[in-house]
Amino acid sequence: MKRVSDLLGSLMERKNIRSQVEAAQMVAAADEWINLTVPASRQGDVCAMSVRDGILMIACTSSASAEFVRDRAVDVMEYVCRKLPAAPIVSVQTRLVSELLPHEF
Repeated sequence: MKRVSDLLGSLMERKNIRSQVEAAQMVAAADEWINLTVPASRQGDVCAMSVRDGILMIACTSSASAEFVRDRAVDVMEYVCRKLPAAPIVSVQTRLVSELLPHEF
């Protein structure tokens, strides 16, 4: 009898959703870093948005929050890579937005 983890892995391969699951995990890890690092007064201004082509996009509703994240881009990448050693993040970019939207994968 197969284990559930074996079945899940083969299902992910068959449905071609592995990259989407990995992107969701990287965004979740980045959000975890935000919760641990961004000052409480600014946490509502910052949200990890997406990962595409190795670029982690973080949305910010203020330029001060965006600067905070940009100054710590290496810290974000290191945190995500510690949580997910195979994470292919090569850079972090910020985007100023008027409001934070749901995650994009």
